Amino acid sequence: MTVETGIDSERDGDGEWSIGPALKLALPLFDQGQAGIVRARAQLRQSEHRLEALAIDVRAEVRAARQRLTTLRKMVEHYRDVLIPLYARRVELTLREYNFMLVGPDTLLHAKQDEIGAKRRAVETLRMYWIARADLDRAIGGGFHSSASPPTRPDNESTNSEVLP
Repeated sequence: MTVETGIDSERDGDGEWSIGPALKLALPLFDQGQAGIVRARAQLRQSEHRLEALAIDVRAEVRAARQRLTTLRKMVEHYRDVLIPLYARRVELTLREYNFMLVGPDTLLHAKQDEIGAKRRAVETLRMYWIARADLDRAIGGGFHSSASPPTRPDNESTNSEVLP
């Protein structure tokens, strides 16, 4: 119900003006605000659908980031535990063969180049691991703490500091 007050003037039949107070009352007999209620409910449903879609997108992003992190962790551990020691053993054996004059210096150099290339790939994989970890941390809103034992330096050198936490 709305109430309006004011001043009103009108002309009589004989041409004289009369001025006086005016009062308007609007009684909503048929309009009870249903259109506004329906509009508000529709906006609420749209907001709920957007929220659901956003939640689905966030969960998918977290799953993908976690999967990428897990894969890269396995790759770093494979370089550390398998490939780097394998290339180092190959260089060691090739050096023995070189010392016994069974192979030439080019074979020894190729073996060392392969070892260095494997270490470079291990470092690149480690870099990608840390990027994936930062992506996962961002996707979950910060505070990511891994409970798994971390991989160490890919070149298997003995140092007191670890590359991965």
